[in-house]
Amino acid sequence: MTGNLAHLLARQLEGPPRTLYRQHMARGWCGFGARAVAAEAGRWQAAFRRAGLATGERVALAARNGVTWVAIDQAALGMGLVVVPLYVEDNAESIAWCIAHAGARLAIVESARLAAALAVLPEPPAPRSGGSTCACPRRGSCWCAAAT
Repeated sequence: MTGNLAHLLARQLEGPPRTLYRQHMARGWCGFGARAVAAEAGRWQAAFRRAGLATGERVALAARNGVTWVAIDQAALGMGLVVVPLYVEDNAESIAWCIAHAGARLAIVESARLAAALAVLPEPPAPRSGGSTCACPRRGSCWCAAAT
């Protein structure tokens, strides 16, 4: 088998619809197919492009495992970005250190609480170039928050 995870998702899009992921949400267990994941990944890619990210740049991701994490990862892979996975339960200082030392240009965090904690640090992360930025695929989403 050749390719990567993005290629596997593309192959699933060619076949008949079927559930690829199941996730427990507020309304119970929900199934997600390739089309739903690809649509979400497309929204993230548009957000990454608006943020001006280029091939090889790093995106830090502090989120729980789930369909959104998969979609963000697929979006980044499809654009040649490098995902820097972070432990979502870590403290803000440690996460900020990881973002800065990984050279991430974008930080995506799961909660507004973590975003607020990162925003008030006395010495925010120092990204590689151009400053940290934030891009969200949907208005009002708290999935993405600036690291500085």
